[in-house]
Amino acid sequence: MVRTKPFSFFYLVKRLSGIAAAGALLYWIGKDRFESWADGGVIGISWFGGGLVVLGVTVLCWMTTQTWKYFDPYPDMRITPGAAPLGSSFDVEWSFRGSKGRLREIAMALEGREEVWAENKAGKQAQPQKLIAPFYLEKLDLPGRLDQGQAHVQLPEGLMPTFDGEKARIVWVLRFENQIKWGARMKYEFQLEVLPEVSNG
Repeated sequence: MVRTKPFSFFYLVKRLSGIAAAGALLYWIGKDRFESWADGGVIGISWFGGGLVVLGVTVLCWMTTQTWKYFDPYPDMRITPGAAPLGSSFDVEWSFRGSKGRLREIAMALEGREEVWAENKAGKQAQPQKLIAPFYLEKLDLPGRLDQGQAHVQLPEGLMPTFDGEKARIVWVLRFENQIKWGARMKYEFQLEVLPEVSNG
């Protein structure tokens, strides 16, 4: 079982603390300016104070949007068997946790690709760069229910199995996407262990 989650509960508490700190900063500045206006009828703010306001609003907005992701629906994925040869199949089961009612669409695809590490010599100093070349892609038919389900994933024949070399890899992944209400499209990749094809001879 593979569980997906953007961050832990402890990290959620840290982000909520950040929201509280940003809110306290804005409250302190606002209270100070209001008292200044009540005493003299003038709301004056320095460049430093203005910078603090901008910083507080930015942190507050960013922390709020990031914290909201904790309550998004996230899938739990079970893929069996742990490894399968070309020409055989995997069985996939998934279920969502969180706000299941916000699910709008899900999609799944089987992808095989080659990943090669090459040197990028465009700059003054050569840097390693990963090049990705998909050689197989098949979209899977999924049942009508969104929050949970299962699918049979048939592996093709005559292609390259999983391989992990020093500068080149053959990777098979199950791509899973879901669109939610009030949120961006979420994408996941679950790596598969694809073995060489079994000879019938």
